[in-house]
Amino acid sequence: MVLTRGNARAIAAVVASMALFVVNDAFVKMAAASLPVSEVVALRGLFASLLLFCLLALRGELASVRQTLTPLIGLRGVIEFSGAFVFISALPFNSLANLTAIQQIVPLLMTAFAALFLRETVSPARISAVVLGFAGALLIAQPDASGMSLGSLAAFYCAFAVCGRDLLARRIDHRVSALALAFITALTVFACTVLFALIRQSAWSMPAATALAQCACAGVLVGLAQVAIVIAMRSGEVRAVAPFYYSQTLFGLIFSFLLFNDVPNALALLGMALIVAAGLYVVLKRESADT
Repeated sequence: MVLTRGNARAIAAVVASMALFVVNDAFVKMAAASLPVSEVVALRGLFASLLLFCLLALRGELASVRQTLTPLIGLRGVIEFSGAFVFISALPFNSLANLTAIQQIVPLLMTAFAALFLRETVSPARISAVVLGFAGALLIAQPDASGMSLGSLAAFYCAFAVCGRDLLARRIDHRVSALALAFITALTVFACTVLFALIRQSAWSMPAATALAQCACAGVLVGLAQVAIVIAMRSGEVRAVAPFYYSQTLFGLIFSFLLFNDVPNALALLGMALIVAAGLYVVLKRESADT
């Protein structure tokens, strides 16, 4: 693989997006300490939608939004909502670094799903890497006699939701603008959260200025992260970009320590290393097989 200008731009974009996703989670964790989870998810979705709407308007792509009004894209938005809601519910009570790391099993899940449901041929070495990665996730979760913590279960669920979301994305018409898809997803998350709150009769209050600013920052950051991912996937080769998704684990460790003074224990650190090693093996092995 040659490090072309396009690949260099793609790598920079994906690393930036991983940092943005983690800092977004940090702001959400702060806001959720004083606001109901549904209110945090709704406010973040609203601010993300406003940002993406403005970007669509600047690019003259508002007309493309009509192409996103399909049941498949709606289902993708609902899955995104469920993953976001569950993950944000867990954030106030769990380590940002640990939750972020467990989510890195997504490429391993995709490999397992490909073998189980898409009947793709998966080598014994890749199967071993998947097992090793899940062992790493268990080292992070560290279940005891009473079972796994709700936070760890939330992170695992979020990883499955991301897999479902991404598998659905493969079936969406490629003519749909990626920016329009991100916008309608953010809008769906906002609408689903409001509907959920109405059904549950959740009590929302006017957020303090600090909490509102935290939600606004989270919304802007998650919107920019989505845009950065689009830039990455359209600028360079997948094999150049894919390994750098694991920079999210490093950013999770850094910001968990800097913002919350939280350092995972030795077992959790070992688990993170196993997930990253297994994931990198699966990604790089798949890419080398495709060339």
